[in-house]
Amino acid sequence: MELFHGEGAELLVQAILSLKTEAECRAFLEDLMTGKEIQDCCQRILVAKLLRQNLVYSRIAQETGASTATISRVNRCCAYGAGGYETVLERIGRSGGPLTLRPVTLEDWETVRQLFLDFSASPFYYCDPMDGMDAASVKNWVRDMIRSHVMYAVCRRDNPAMVGYVCFHIDGDVYDIGYLFFSACQGKGYAAQSARAAMDALIAARRVRLFTATVSAENLPSVRVLEKLGFTLTSRREVPYRPESGMEGTFEELHYQYAVSESQ
Repeated sequence: MELFHGEGAELLVQAILSLKTEAECRAFLEDLMTGKEIQDCCQRILVAKLLRQNLVYSRIAQETGASTATISRVNRCCAYGAGGYETVLERIGRSGGPLTLRPVTLEDWETVRQLFLDFSASPFYYCDPMDGMDAASVKNWVRDMIRSHVMYAVCRRDNPAMVGYVCFHIDGDVYDIGYLFFSACQGKGYAAQSARAAMDALIAARRVRLFTATVSAENLPSVRVLEKLGFTLTSRREVPYRPESGMEGTFEELHYQYAVSESQ
């Protein structure tokens, strides 16, 4: 639906572009909108800013007074919208870069294989080693994810190349989340931002009510991501290393879940 057509829309865009100072902008908005409309707009852009900082929904709601439904809508706009929030927040000096999600296709198998190879050098590879990294094994894994589960490629808005993926293994009504990013793209908030956008998309499209996650207790970066997303630790247990890891003994495995609230 084209929102900006007609003389009035053109005049509005030109009016915004003509503003030179903060005082002019404040005066124009005060004349143009009601106090409630201004407050709503202020709340939404603040929510967008805090989402980029990877704050959990409960913290954002506490700081802004926004409902969970409003936060979810803003997050969907950040992930799938026209890029307006990202443009203005980037230009006023906020950190982070805009990300987009798209469904993974079988043609992405080579990038997925490169992600696996990159992950094999990680100190946390022992807890989730790959069954095989040859072309046939990776293609079969990607094909299974596409057919039976959910998998999103994560890309920067200004570059179509994958920087990682977010996936969900489906078991009945439960969606178990996993994610993997190139080591050069880690530590930038990409995992939390893309995971939240993917979860919001599934909540909206499939009415998913429960997400789960499993992680090694030693994998503190992933633990922090899950905590930022609002996951709750439900149990922990000692599990043996998989034979593919080449390690003996056990490690502590943490189990998390995220129950979707009625307002989401």
